[in-house]
Amino acid sequence: MIELFLEDRKRLTALSLPEDEVCIWSCIEGIMGRSWINDVEHPTYGIVAVADFLFLLGSAPSEVNSELKNIIETFGRNQIILCGQPSWEKVILEEFPENHIPFKRYSFYWEPERFDKKQLQNYAQTEDLSVEVLPFTLSTAEKALENNFTADYCMFFESPEAFMRQGLGYCIIKDQEIIAGASSYSACCGAIDITIGTDQAYRRQGLALKCASKLILACLEKGIYPRWDAANLESVELAKKLGYRFKEEYQVYTIKEGGI
Repeated sequence: MIELFLEDRKRLTALSLPEDEVCIWSCIEGIMGRSWINDVEHPTYGIVAVADFLFLLGSAPSEVNSELKNIIETFGRNQIILCGQPSWEKVILEEFPENHIPFKRYSFYWEPERFDKKQLQNYAQTEDLSVEVLPFTLSTAEKALENNFTADYCMFFESPEAFMRQGLGYCIIKDQEIIAGASSYSACCGAIDITIGTDQAYRRQGLALKCASKLILACLEKGIYPRWDAANLESVELAKKLGYRFKEEYQVYTIKEGGI
């Protein structure tokens, strides 16, 4: 496998990439992640590792060599592995028979015109004067990185400064702590992947809804598509409320240490 550096990452486009995978395009644009292909001039398969995701692209080889297996194992351990074609599922099942775990994620249609801005503005409003949805600042991004729970808001960018240049987010702060937020998990030209979270003590108060509404409105203003991909059914329902239309349930994998 040949690792691609920034000037060569466009070679991945020979593999018929999904147009709506923000993480992949983020890697190609040099914002985050690492990537590999099997051949510089005529690639037939490749791998992209970005944040918590590992994308297996193109058509998997009929024989998996130790280098390819090592990359999948190293960068797919405890991560979310997406198989671009069924041939990659065969690789996961055969090469990691004892320590692969399948699970589901949930996707939504890419529909920029679907959002009801008035409804989102209503969601974003706060009756409680002690609760205010604020845009991320450099100090907010730095603060987020101090806590494992909030770090996801900006940790995959090169630095807090890079997050401020390339991403965006909104949060609610109480007693100088971030208690809820929605931000760009990853970003590429014209789109972001959204990540959201609420501190356990403040859940079921609609705080994530308010932050996500603010973030979506900001994206629409800037001509950015706020992509949503859900890890659980609770996230699916929140997405629907925000205006997304459910597309499908799909299978992903992870690789655990040892057997299961």
